[in-house]
Parts: sequence; C-alpha cells; structure tokens
Amino acid sequence: MTEPEEHLISLIDKHVLAKSDKWGSGRFRLIKTLSTSHKGDIAEEFAVWLAKWHGFDAEKHKSKRGQWDVRIAGVTLEVKVATEDIGGSFQFNGVRYDTKYDRLLVVGISPDRALFNIYPRRDLMDMPLVRMAKGTNSAFKLTRKAEQLRDLSEFPGFFEKSK
Repeated sequence: MTEPEEHLISLIDKHVLAKSDKWGSGRFRLIKTLSTSHKGDIAEEFAVWLAKWHGFDAEKHKSKRGQWDVRIAGVTLEVKVATEDIGGSFQFNGVRYDTKYDRLLVVGISPDRALFNIYPRRDLMDMPLVRMAKGTNSAFKLTRKAEQLRDLSEFPGFFEKSK
C-alpha cells in the first residue's frame, strides 16, 4: 500500500471514530451509511406506513419525478429527511416552492430517535430557507433544531380521517 493510500485510510478512520461518538451505538446508526436517495426512499415508505398504521389512506407516488412524494388522507406531501448534524440541527435539502404539493413533511433522524414536522407549502415562503446554489430560486435548505420538530406520536393530528 502506498503512503498516500495509508494516509487516506487514516483520515477515513479518524472521521469514522469522530462520527461514532454520536452515532456509533445509536439505534438508527445505519442510516448514516446510506446514500441520500436511499434515505429519501426510506422516509417516504415510513411516512406511508406510519399513516396506514394510524388508520389513514396513504400511498407513495408512482413516479420519482412526480409533483409530490406521498399522499395521506387526500393531502399531497413532499418528503424530506435529514440526519442530525454535530450541532444538533437537521438540514433538509432540496425544498422546492415550484412543485405542486400541499404540505412539506420533514423527518429528522438522530442516533436514537426520529422526529417530524409538517408545514403547509404556502407557509414556506415565510420560513428561513437558504438557497442551495447561488443564483437559483428552485431548491432551498430548511434547518431545524430538534425543538422545532415533533414526536412521532403527534403525526395523526395533521390529518383528518375519512368518514
């Protein structure tokens, strides 16, 4: 093995060890090993499962390129997921105003708990969103602290059961 490769391995080890302080023994630690796309798929599938578990009609959009990700009790939702960062925040990337959905569902995953919140799309314009790329108006980042998210037990309060 060359010296540059050895150094690269030492850097990887250093970062893995630093991450393990927070995530190493956490119940949800494996989420950190997944790609962003896989994390998103999990969040969408979880939202549908959680809704059905609470007795709501729910479905995942058939297309990955649809205007919304899941529909729960007739409400269309864009779903974003983030893992907790070192500072205790969740950064939900790729929030968009220009697609047609009713609400934004964010799922925040920390080493040992999962949280969520739901925001009406119309309220996003008044929230502290940051542009993902300079000079664009299509994708934003929403940063939330755990205190700004809700316990999963509150999920059914955002939807009405069909009669």
